Amino acid sequence: THQRSAYVQEEVVEVQQNLRIAVDDISRDIRMAGFMIPPTDFPIESVGNNTGLGGSDDITINTGSETGKYARIDNNTTSIAGDTVFTVDSPEAVDGFDTDNVNMRVRIIKPQDREGRLPLDGELNVSTKNRGGPTITIATGTAGVTFVKGDMIVRTTTGAPHPNTVVYSLVSGGACPSGQNCIQRDANGIGSIVANNITGLQFSYILDNGTEIDVPVELNKVRAVRVIITGATAETTA
Repeated sequence: THQRSAYVQEEVVEVQQNLRIAVDDISRDIRMAGFMIPPTDFPIESVGNNTGLGGSDDITINTGSETGKYARIDNNTTSIAGDTVFTVDSPEAVDGFDTDNVNMRVRIIKPQDREGRLPLDGELNVSTKNRGGPTITIATGTAGVTFVKGDMIVRTTTGAPHPNTVVYSLVSGGACPSGQNCIQRDANGIGSIVANNITGLQFSYILDNGTEIDVPVELNKVRAVRVIITGATAETTA
């Protein structure tokens, strides 16, 4: 009995840690919903209520950066047809970027551009970065574009749409351990397991009038999301 109690306690700790990780990841992405996206798109693109595995919910989020990495341009800069050096707001912002131009790209977005157009088309490469500047040097192909303080450099992935999309759902099989259900984060079509030993994933939505509902008809009126996650293992179910 003593051995079994100790074993179950380890299982409980594992479940609790999985729940914390899932809540942290989902909360971070929900906070980034709507970040630097065109005004024609909603921060929450779609919701599924009791339509997933075991009656679970799913949610699709629109964001300018599925990685949550960005830097604010800190002075007026005009692009050149080559490497343009941008001074950014902090050394910490520089840390979120690297020169892995196989998997990583950046976009430069003007927040005041109400139609959500990008001043330089498509994805751009980071040439160098300097934490001491702090600066980020980007290979720009278009010359003569003026950037002002407050314009944003956002990190994205190669081939990602604009806006980026992040989907959370409950899954089984694949990378999820056998016999378990897992929360999957699907970022621009690439899925990864966030947490295992999950038995339930539910979302409800608080609207601008304070009403809380499971299926919002007008997604532009969503102001907050309540996340409910339950977890159990074979040993802790009872």
